[in-house]
Amino acid sequence: MTFVHLIPGGSSNPLGALVIRLDNDQVAEVLRTLTPYADGENFLMEAGGGLYVSANGNRMDSPFVKAVRGDVESDGKTRGSFLFEWNGKTYAVTYGYFARIMDNWLYVSASPITNITAPVVLISKVILAVSASALLLAVLLAWLASKRMYSPVKRLMANLQPHASLAGMGSVDEFAIIERQWQHLSRESRELNAKLLEQLPHVKESFLHQLLQGYLYAYSEEDLRSRMERYRWQVHGKQFVVLYVQLTGIAAMEGKFKFGDEGLVTFASVNMIEELAAAHFE
Repeated sequence: MTFVHLIPGGSSNPLGALVIRLDNDQVAEVLRTLTPYADGENFLMEAGGGLYVSANGNRMDSPFVKAVRGDVESDGKTRGSFLFEWNGKTYAVTYGYFARIMDNWLYVSASPITNITAPVVLISKVILAVSASALLLAVLLAWLASKRMYSPVKRLMANLQPHASLAGMGSVDEFAIIERQWQHLSRESRELNAKLLEQLPHVKESFLHQLLQGYLYAYSEEDLRSRMERYRWQVHGKQFVVLYVQLTGIAAMEGKFKFGDEGLVTFASVNMIEELAAAHFE
């Protein structure tokens, strides 16, 4: 590429000429620095077509350059941009006219859309992959958490219904079953406790009879204390006194009681003894 400038400029009878020669490879290298994309085309040419430099080494009469020039010239503007289709690819074309060294020049840059959008597409794919991974991780953690949270309920259901299959229960509300079983166990516990309270005096009486009659001589004091604690006696820090009361003379009181009233007399005597003993003993 060679520039010739007459001295003086615009004179019909110049004294000389200033000749400047530019290396085409160096000019093409400068043009390549104006765009970061390897594909496409960047070229600089004189408006009349006398001078032409391509960044990628394409000739001025190549089909691609001619097609781009045709669309630029048909656009009819001094600068602008548009999309250009070529061989199944879409190019973003930017152009502009400018005046330098007493001539008009045209600069055209044509870059594939795929190269321009590649970083955005890559970032979008990375974001999508990270989001999908986070979603899968959240689903996995939620599944593991639900399994871990349900495992105690499953074990409890297995204990409450050992012969029932949880897989065949369908959409049964486990907490409703647990509530029903709890109410059943609570009712049985109250019934058993009532029976225990009802039978406890008889059990205590039987224990005392066995103790007084010597049937428990083989037990140590610690064993006897343990049994008394099971019968709900307070044995810690306590002293026990055995009072043996014998009721006699009922047979000599004929005429005062009817036949068969011995039980009533015994019951009344026991109540009197308990009332008298309660004033002195716990």
